[in-house]
Amino acid sequence: MKSLGRPRYCEVTYENFDLNERGELVLGHNVIDDGEDVSWV
Repeated sequence: MKSLGRPRYCEVTYENFDLNERGELVLGHNVIDDGEDVSWV
């Protein structure tokens, strides 16, 4: 995923991200279960 760049969600670009135990993307305090909501820049 790091090769995709930085994730952008709700007009905010995140420098860091993680995956939780269920494989969901964690951006700050947001858990994203639908990757379609995230763009990569």
